[in-house]
Amino acid sequence: MIFDRITVRADQMGGIPCIRGLRVPVATIVGMVADGMASGEILAAYPDLEPANVEQALRYAADAVRETELTLSDAAETPIQEVFRLLVEDEQRTTLVCDDVLAALAEGRRCLVLSHWKQHWHLLAEALRSRGVSPLVFEGGLGKRARAPRCWSKSRTLHPATTSS
Repeated sequence: MIFDRITVRADQMGGIPCIRGLRVPVATIVGMVADGMASGEILAAYPDLEPANVEQALRYAADAVRETELTLSDAAETPIQEVFRLLVEDEQRTTLVCDDVLAALAEGRRCLVLSHWKQHWHLLAEALRSRGVSPLVFEGGLGKRARAPRCWSKSRTLHPATTSS
C-alpha cells in the first residue's frame, strides 16, 4: 500500500513517521485510538487533520507490525537451526522484506538489512537485484576462533602515544 499521507523525513521530528505536512506523529494518533478516543475526538484535538489522515495512520501502523506465519510440524521439538532454515527458505517472507526495502527507498530512506545466515542475505540480495536494486553486501568471514586474537581482552591496556614538543 502507498501511504501518501505519511512522511518520514530525517529533518522532521527526528525521522519518525508523521502525517504529511504536519508534525503529528503516527504514534500519537495510534496512541489516541488505543486510549479509546473516537476519530471525531482526535480530529477535534488536531483541527488540521482530516479523517483520511487518521485512517492512514492506523493502516501504516498495522502494516509496520504485520504478522507473518511460519508453520512447524512440532514446534516444541524443532531445533532452532531448523526454524532459521525455514525462515530463510520462506519466499513470502523474502518478498515482504524486499517490498519493505523498496518502499523505504522510494521514500528516500536508507536501509540496512541484517542476517546471520549467509544463504539468507544471498537470497535477499538476489531478490533485490531482480527488482532493480543493487545492494551493498558486507560479509563477515571470521569465526569465533579467528576473531579471538584480534579482539581486545580486559587485561590489555591501550597506552596513548607519546609525542615530543
